[in-house]
Amino acid sequence: MRIEMTGEEVLLLKEALTCMISELSMEIRDTDQKDFRDHLKERKMILMGLFDRLEKTVVAA
Repeated sequence: MRIEMTGEEVLLLKEALTCMISELSMEIRDTDQKDFRDHLKERKMILMGLFDRLEKTVVAA
């Protein structure tokens, strides 16, 4: 799937991803249940991957 975005949309998406990753980091730190913490870590890794792919795409464009 391909999505075309304006520069402003890319910046907003990067800001949103950064915020979500930061919030997940805090929640991971504060979570006692291992299963839930592992789930949050997986989500964080997915979001970080999306951010990295977005960065590479923007740099290449």
